[in-house]
Amino acid sequence: MTKNDVYERIAEIFEYPGSKNLIKYLKILFKPEEGELLLEFLEPVTCEQVAKRLNLDEKVLSEKLADFKRRRLLFNKHDEYLFHLAMHGFFARIAKAKKEDIPEGFWKAWDDFMPEVEEKMITRSIKVAEKVPVGGIMTRIVPARLAIDSNPNIKPEDILPEEDIHAMLRKKGSQEIIAVSDCDCRVRAQRCDRPVYNCFEFGKYAEFNLNQSYSLKVISIEEAIAISDEAERGGLLKSGGIRMENGGVLCHCCDCCCNVMGATIRHGVAHQLRNPSRYRARVDSESCIGCQECVERCFFGAIDMMKVPGSKKLKAFVNEEKCMGCGLCVLGCESKAMIFDLVKPPEYLLDEHEQGMSPFSDEAAPVWRSFTSAP
Repeated sequence: MTKNDVYERIAEIFEYPGSKNLIKYLKILFKPEEGELLLEFLEPVTCEQVAKRLNLDEKVLSEKLADFKRRRLLFNKHDEYLFHLAMHGFFARIAKAKKEDIPEGFWKAWDDFMPEVEEKMITRSIKVAEKVPVGGIMTRIVPARLAIDSNPNIKPEDILPEEDIHAMLRKKGSQEIIAVSDCDCRVRAQRCDRPVYNCFEFGKYAEFNLNQSYSLKVISIEEAIAISDEAERGGLLKSGGIRMENGGVLCHCCDCCCNVMGATIRHGVAHQLRNPSRYRARVDSESCIGCQECVERCFFGAIDMMKVPGSKKLKAFVNEEKCMGCGLCVLGCESKAMIFDLVKPPEYLLDEHEQGMSPFSDEAAPVWRSFTSAP
């Protein structure tokens, strides 16, 4: 296998055949001979098995595998090792390595490749969404709990567990571990100054990554709630699979840096791929001072400034069809003119279920899922 053949083979595994940007990115991460060795780990296998297969000294190979693990190129569980089989997860794990273990040029190469990743993800997501009868495939919008709390007319019994992030975190924390790390999207892009330390992982998924020298920290339920509240105030939208049993993630996304949620917004398909919450924002025009902070905080283009008879200032108006019910605009309104109303009955969430787009191919998904979740 020639030097370029190694990188092209791995690009094919990641489902980006012939991508010059991906190959440039891979060349930054490992040498051709290292790539050949990584290809021996497309299924869970032990150091001993590979040493015998390649006629290598097991001790020398063990040291190399430890180096791969430190650099986030291989992952292990017990005595087995596996190469990551999906492009996005591969990047995310390397991005969370120690700074000294991230090679020079990594972030620039990833930025150059990102448009290809977004285009493929959006194309695949739309195809899947067309087959889903209940709407979006990337989970329903989870409303900001602090926005719900801002409306005294919403009683505690009106709030469903599936839309109460505090309740969800308490449930998760009572059954599984909660861990947090920096958001690799904002660390990479650095296009805004929103909070960074709010990327949650749960259960077996977190346990697996903690075992990989991952830059995760186990936190308490109360710490998780505090981080969640800070993210809401900072203008971040909740996204991910927190409702998944025994595992899952919870991202806090912005529209400018995020590789997934932000991509759906930038490509104009967020409303097609996400379902709104049961809540909607509206404006008390008399209280609105025309500061336009709500316009800045709305990711979905749902708020416009319009002239109002008798007022010299433009006032905010919410387009109900575009509003996704996230509540971020409510939390940014100092004049308290933005009101968060409950507009849908509980039955609206009856079809709620985690679907999400898998970054893995049909062949790779069961291999990785089994490796990360099994005891």
